[in-house]
Amino acid sequence: MLTRRLLLTSLALPLAGCVTTAPGFEMYPQPLLQDQPLPPGKAIILIGADGLGGVDYVQLHHSSMPAINIRHMFASQIIAVPVAVGIRGLRFQVFTRSGQRSGYIGSVGFGYIDIRSAPIDIDRPGLYFIGTILPAQDRAVPEPVPAQLTSLRARLPKALENLEAVNFRWP
Repeated sequence: MLTRRLLLTSLALPLAGCVTTAPGFEMYPQPLLQDQPLPPGKAIILIGADGLGGVDYVQLHHSSMPAINIRHMFASQIIAVPVAVGIRGLRFQVFTRSGQRSGYIGSVGFGYIDIRSAPIDIDRPGLYFIGTILPAQDRAVPEPVPAQLTSLRARLPKALENLEAVNFRWP
Protein backbone atom coordinates (compact mmCIF):
# COMPACT_ATOMS: atom_id res chain seq x y z
CA MET A 1 0.00 0.00 0.00
CA LEU A 2 2.83 2.43 0.88
CA THR A 3 4.61 1.59 -2.39
CA ARG A 4 1.44 2.32 -4.36
CA ARG A 5 0.96 5.64 -2.55
CA LEU A 6 4.59 6.65 -3.24
CA LEU A 7 4.22 5.71 -6.90
CA LEU A 8 1.03 7.77 -7.28
CA THR A 9 2.65 10.74 -5.52
CA SER A 10 5.74 10.57 -7.73
CA LEU A 11 3.52 10.56 -10.83
CA ALA A 12 1.28 13.37 -9.62
CA LEU A 13 3.97 15.86 -8.51
CA PRO A 14 5.35 16.65 -11.99
CA LEU A 15 1.81 17.25 -13.21
CA ALA A 16 0.97 19.51 -10.26
CA GLY A 17 3.07 22.34 -11.70
CA CYS A 18 1.25 22.14 -15.00
CA VAL A 19 -2.18 22.50 -13.49
CA THR A 20 -1.23 25.57 -11.45
CA THR A 21 -0.52 27.83 -14.43
CA ALA A 22 -2.50 31.05 -14.69
CA PRO A 23 -5.81 30.93 -16.61
CA GLY A 24 -5.13 31.80 -20.26
CA PHE A 25 -1.47 30.73 -19.98
CA GLU A 26 0.35 30.19 -23.30
CA MET A 27 3.62 28.30 -23.61
CA TYR A 28 4.45 29.98 -26.96
CA PRO A 29 3.00 33.51 -26.87
CA GLN A 30 3.46 35.67 -29.96
CA PRO A 31 4.79 39.23 -29.77
CA LEU A 32 2.40 41.96 -30.85
CA LEU A 33 3.25 42.79 -34.44
CA GLN A 34 0.15 44.89 -35.14
CA ASP A 35 -1.43 47.54 -32.99
CA GLN A 36 -4.53 45.99 -31.43
CA PRO A 37 -6.31 46.22 -28.06
CA LEU A 38 -5.21 43.72 -25.44
CA PRO A 39 -7.63 40.85 -24.62
CA PRO A 40 -9.08 40.83 -21.06
CA GLY A 41 -7.05 38.97 -18.43
CA LYS A 42 -3.74 39.71 -20.12
CA ALA A 43 -0.72 41.82 -19.29
CA ILE A 44 2.15 42.76 -21.58
CA ILE A 45 5.75 41.89 -20.85
CA LEU A 46 8.41 43.98 -22.56
CA ILE A 47 11.76 42.51 -23.59
CA GLY A 48 14.51 44.61 -25.10
CA ALA A 49 17.62 43.87 -27.12
CA ASP A 50 20.46 46.33 -27.57
CA GLY A 51 23.99 46.49 -28.88
CA LEU A 52 25.59 44.31 -31.52
CA GLY A 53 23.70 41.26 -32.73
CA GLY A 54 20.13 40.20 -32.33
CA VAL A 55 17.99 37.75 -30.39
CA ASP A 56 16.21 34.80 -31.99
CA TYR A 57 14.68 33.02 -28.98
CA VAL A 58 14.00 33.79 -25.32
CA GLN A 59 12.92 31.35 -22.62
CA LEU A 60 11.33 32.69 -19.45
CA HIS A 61 11.13 30.66 -16.26
CA HIS A 62 8.33 31.10 -13.71
CA SER A 63 6.93 29.43 -10.60
CA SER A 64 5.16 26.60 -12.42
CA MET A 65 5.72 24.58 -15.57
CA PRO A 66 6.06 24.79 -18.54
CA ALA A 67 8.42 27.65 -19.36
CA ILE A 68 7.37 30.52 -21.64
CA ASN A 69 9.12 30.37 -25.02
CA ILE A 70 9.28 33.32 -27.40
CA ARG A 71 10.71 32.68 -30.85
CA HIS A 72 10.94 35.98 -32.66
CA MET A 73 13.98 37.61 -34.23
CA PHE A 74 14.58 41.14 -32.96
CA ALA A 75 17.49 43.52 -32.54
CA SER A 76 17.84 47.00 -31.07
CA GLN A 77 14.19 47.24 -30.09
CA ILE A 78 11.65 46.22 -27.46
CA ILE A 79 9.05 43.57 -28.19
CA ALA A 80 5.67 43.45 -26.43
CA VAL A 81 4.33 40.00 -25.57
CA PRO A 82 0.85 39.38 -24.08
CA VAL A 83 0.85 36.95 -21.15
CA ALA A 84 -1.72 35.76 -18.64
CA VAL A 85 -2.22 37.65 -15.41
CA GLY A 86 -1.32 35.46 -12.42
CA ILE A 87 2.15 34.28 -13.47
CA ARG A 88 4.56 34.36 -10.52
CA GLY A 89 8.34 34.69 -10.48
CA LEU A 90 8.75 35.41 -14.21
CA ARG A 91 12.42 35.85 -15.19
CA PHE A 92 14.89 35.29 -18.01
CA GLN A 93 16.29 31.77 -18.34
CA VAL A 94 18.12 31.50 -21.70
CA PHE A 95 18.33 33.17 -25.09
CA THR A 96 19.85 32.43 -28.48
CA ARG A 97 21.60 34.85 -30.78
CA SER A 98 20.31 35.55 -34.29
CA GLY A 99 22.29 33.69 -36.91
CA GLN A 100 23.77 31.12 -34.51
CA ARG A 101 22.64 27.53 -34.50
CA SER A 102 20.98 26.12 -31.43
CA GLY A 103 19.17 22.94 -30.58
CA TYR A 104 19.72 19.58 -28.97
CA ILE A 105 21.90 16.59 -29.67
CA GLY A 106 20.19 13.88 -27.69
CA SER A 107 19.45 15.59 -24.40
CA VAL A 108 22.37 18.05 -24.56
CA GLY A 109 21.53 21.59 -25.62
CA PHE A 110 23.85 23.85 -27.59
CA GLY A 111 23.68 27.52 -28.52
CA TYR A 112 21.53 28.49 -25.51
CA ILE A 113 23.02 31.28 -23.39
CA ASP A 114 22.09 31.50 -19.71
CA ILE A 115 20.87 34.88 -18.54
CA ARG A 116 19.05 35.87 -15.38
CA SER A 117 16.82 38.71 -14.29
CA ALA A 118 14.97 39.58 -11.12
CA PRO A 119 11.71 37.59 -10.78
CA ILE A 120 8.51 39.55 -11.44
CA ASP A 121 4.94 38.69 -10.45
CA ILE A 122 2.37 39.47 -13.15
CA ASP A 123 -0.40 40.20 -10.67
CA ARG A 124 -2.62 42.57 -12.68
CA PRO A 125 -3.05 43.87 -16.23
CA GLY A 126 -0.26 46.30 -17.03
CA LEU A 127 3.14 46.67 -18.67
CA TYR A 128 6.04 44.77 -17.11
CA PHE A 129 9.62 45.29 -18.26
CA ILE A 130 11.64 42.06 -17.96
CA GLY A 131 15.04 43.34 -19.11
CA THR A 132 17.28 44.31 -22.00
CA ILE A 133 19.34 41.49 -23.52
CA LEU A 134 22.83 42.45 -24.68
CA PRO A 135 23.51 39.63 -27.18
CA ALA A 136 27.18 40.47 -27.81
CA GLN A 137 27.89 40.46 -24.06
CA ASP A 138 25.86 37.33 -23.14
CA ARG A 139 24.01 39.17 -20.40
CA ALA A 140 20.90 41.16 -19.59
CA VAL A 141 20.38 44.43 -17.74
CA PRO A 142 17.21 45.46 -15.89
CA GLU A 143 16.88 48.91 -17.48
CA PRO A 144 15.05 49.68 -20.74
CA VAL A 145 16.64 51.84 -23.44
CA PRO A 146 14.59 55.09 -23.37
CA ALA A 147 14.61 55.57 -27.17
CA GLN A 148 13.31 52.00 -27.62
CA LEU A 149 10.43 52.67 -25.19
CA THR A 150 9.51 55.80 -27.15
CA SER A 151 9.57 53.81 -30.41
CA LEU A 152 7.43 51.04 -28.90
CA ARG A 153 4.83 53.53 -27.70
CA ALA A 154 4.62 55.02 -31.22
CA ARG A 155 4.37 51.52 -32.85
CA LEU A 156 1.65 50.10 -30.57
CA PRO A 157 -0.46 52.96 -29.16
CA LYS A 158 -3.78 51.00 -28.98
CA ALA A 159 -2.21 47.94 -27.37
CA LEU A 160 -0.44 50.01 -24.71
CA GLU A 161 -3.18 52.54 -23.97
CA ASN A 162 -4.87 52.24 -20.60
CA LEU A 163 -2.09 49.97 -19.31
CA GLU A 164 -0.02 51.17 -16.39
CA ALA A 165 3.77 50.80 -16.47
CA VAL A 166 4.19 48.62 -13.38
CA ASN A 167 7.96 48.35 -12.88
CA PHE A 168 9.47 51.07 -15.10
CA ARG A 169 8.92 54.69 -16.12
CA TRP A 170 8.21 56.05 -19.56
CA PRO A 171 10.78 58.57 -20.83
